[in-house]
Amino acid sequence: MAPSTAQLLSSLCLGVGLTLSVAHAHAHAHAHALHLDLDTFAGQAEASLLEEAVAENSRHEVSKLMARASDVAPDYSCSKTKPCKLGCCGASDAVTGVAVYGMGPTFCGASCISECDSKSECNPGWGLQWSNSSLCPLNVCCSNFGFCGTTPSFCNNILATSPQCSQEQRTSDARTIGYYEWWNFARPYGNMEPEDIPLGCYTHINFVFALINPTTYRMDVMDEGTASRYSRVTALKAKQ
Repeated sequence: MAPSTAQLLSSLCLGVGLTLSVAHAHAHAHAHALHLDLDTFAGQAEASLLEEAVAENSRHEVSKLMARASDVAPDYSCSKTKPCKLGCCGASDAVTGVAVYGMGPTFCGASCISECDSKSECNPGWGLQWSNSSLCPLNVCCSNFGFCGTTPSFCNNILATSPQCSQEQRTSDARTIGYYEWWNFARPYGNMEPEDIPLGCYTHINFVFALINPTTYRMDVMDEGTASRYSRVTALKAKQ
């Protein structure tokens, strides 16, 4: 079963220690639900496309990607006229002109036939010439295919070290702030209601977004879905 957003946030509270972006967590929940093979370039590429769609809050694009991955046989081919889903189109067959797409010098180097400027998310060892960054955000793992992630498929079964700072450098004043997106209830997956926010984990909840009336300068009703969650989020304070 794919992990819910609440389970992911609870794992942070219990001290797993690695903070994932909401988009990254949702995309990997989708990937598990679709049984994508994250040990392959194609599986990690599909997960990356899902992450981009979730980050852009594109419900239509997420649904389209989910349907394509569920119902359509995977097609990893490309050519001079057929674009890649992600990456560079590598060396083509001498007879058919068809190739497969990927990242790094094998696909983006001298033998590349189209979209040769594509770069991987991170550098697994083939150099910054082929990568957008040498490291992944939050020091998570860079897979052999150049994608960032935290599962064994990305980390080669090596546990990633959580980012840490010395006690003297900490400036949080013991505040742990949760970021709650009210519109998440409209997503096809990865939904989280206020009551799912783990108690005892956060000192503050950042409710995103609220509407300020330009005349009264008081909070106002954005829509029914937002208004019904204002009081439910503030009610959590009394339960802790």
